[in-house]
Amino acid sequence: AFSLNGRRIATAGRDGYLRIFDVENSTLLASTMQLAIPSITAIALSPGIDLVACGSDDNMVRVWHVATGAVFAVPLDGDDSIVTLAFSPDGSQIACG
Repeated sequence: AFSLNGRRIATAGRDGYLRIFDVENSTLLASTMQLAIPSITAIALSPGIDLVACGSDDNMVRVWHVATGAVFAVPLDGDDSIVTLAFSPDGSQIACG
């Protein structure tokens, strides 16, 4: 997922690791976080790039602080496997599907 300004990209996948890179020079910016969740199927960065949301095969959306890796919110239960995520423009809400 790209950040709103296009300067950062977050990657995650079936290995359960989250990584955030600077797009211009491919530098790893955030510490690689190993997320203790099933396969990551969707990811989104908040507009301020301070939060990251991940969706997974277990129908849950989880949100973490990028800088610390600390959990930001109680996991949200979706109706089905999460395949897409987006933060609202002000970062106060998350849409999933």
